Amino acid sequence: MCHVLVIDDEPLTAEYVADIAEAEGATSVLAAASEAEALNAARCLVPDVIISDVDLKAGGTGPHACAAILAKPVMQDEVIKAFQQVAPR
Repeated sequence: MCHVLVIDDEPLTAEYVADIAEAEGATSVLAAASEAEALNAARCLVPDVIISDVDLKAGGTGPHACAAILAKPVMQDEVIKAFQQVAPR
């Protein structure tokens, strides 16, 4: 079993990333749009993998959320990836 937490404030991006995670074998995926939502989601079900945006318009940052989640002793095997959308020029 592999539980993935997607942290992204853009709903379509979060859905797309969740679909990719499921296609690659994730057995469950939760999405969070803010740092607070991510922390609550991780308390409900500890993620094996966190895929996070950097800046969250809905509040907080992905790196801060990841650091707080990883500081909990229940998180054991983790992979963290961050991506940032770049606006076209």
